[in-house]
Amino acid sequence: MKKLTWLLLILLITSPIMAQTLSESMSESDDVREVIFTLFEGMEAADGDVLRSVLDENATLHTVKSSEAGTVLDETDIKWIHRIRSRI
Repeated sequence: MKKLTWLLLILLITSPIMAQTLSESMSESDDVREVIFTLFEGMEAADGDVLRSVLDENATLHTVKSSEAGTVLDETDIKWIHRIRSRI
């Protein structure tokens, strides 16, 4: 019974801390999710200004291409945004 009391006491003390940590983690996840959605919306709309709003000036685009010859990782610098913008 004494162990159960201590366990409940520890649980009561740590619950608010765990809840706050979970809340902060969910908030960070929501922020990341928003940036990703904005990125894809900008790509779909071919809007370079929207893309610039969520990307660092040194960002690179990594594309994985698979074929019968194998898988290749292609890396492109931030200049790909200018190509998107010029399609408008």
